[in-house]
Amino acid sequence: MFEEMRAFVAVAEVGSYTKAAEIMSFSQPTISQQVRRLEMFFGGVALFEKSGVGNSIRLTEAGEYAFASCKDMLSLLDETIEVINNKDREEVTRVRVGASHTICNYLVPKLLKLVEEELPGLEIITTIGNTKKICSLLDKGTIDLGLIEGRDMYFPFVRQNFYEDEMILIGSPYLATLISDLKPATLSRQAWIVREQGSGTRQEQMDFMRTMRLSAHQIRMCHTNGENIEMVANDLGLSLVSRLSAENSLALGKVVEIPLKKRFVRNFSYIYREGSSLWESEQLSHLFALLESF
Repeated sequence: MFEEMRAFVAVAEVGSYTKAAEIMSFSQPTISQQVRRLEMFFGGVALFEKSGVGNSIRLTEAGEYAFASCKDMLSLLDETIEVINNKDREEVTRVRVGASHTICNYLVPKLLKLVEEELPGLEIITTIGNTKKICSLLDKGTIDLGLIEGRDMYFPFVRQNFYEDEMILIGSPYLATLISDLKPATLSRQAWIVREQGSGTRQEQMDFMRTMRLSAHQIRMCHTNGENIEMVANDLGLSLVSRLSAENSLALGKVVEIPLKKRFVRNFSYIYREGSSLWESEQLSHLFALLESF
């Protein structure tokens, strides 16, 4: 029946049995018979009618519907044939990757470029969320690999650090002039901007405030790195953020870095469930090597 569909689609596209026969290298009677067989298959309904202009024909209402459906079925058939018959096609391994915000925005694009260049048989499908969400997705099997910022994994996954991320203190150009020193009393007079619960960045922000013995008079919460930095730029408070996320705003002068006496860093990690058959792929070991090259 697929050959009858091909004949029907060809006639519908050119509006002529004769032209369709020429394109398909068949006789005109053969094309006409194939279309009639398809009409019988559909219960004897007419698929074409005369258009009233010369010998041209046009689709009936039923033909219009059949044309769209046949096109879809033939397209799927051709795609299936191509996949099955292409013996030399490289097998594609699909990996569903969930990444927390900073990693997804600033490192995943670089990772995708490297994968495209060095691992053409590997397809990466990405999802973004905070550390807690990524761990939950991995536990449910919705993703295969997690890239997280937070220290808390929430589940006993296999974990490997792959990148050291520097955290910096930022303020608006105006608020920065009010910071004469890094004493707790000075810093506590300012409002502080932090990320939402479950965010790896929030863990670092709250640890920093405890380390600096701050008792902030006001804490404002946000849900993304971009929102975090925009709030700082608009004089709404100070914040500890990843240098990766602040680079553009620093370059534009929207925010300024307030130098700290010591360096604050955190590790980005990749996590996965032990025992998954996916990790037997040689491509995955290459993917881990790419991550660890950052």
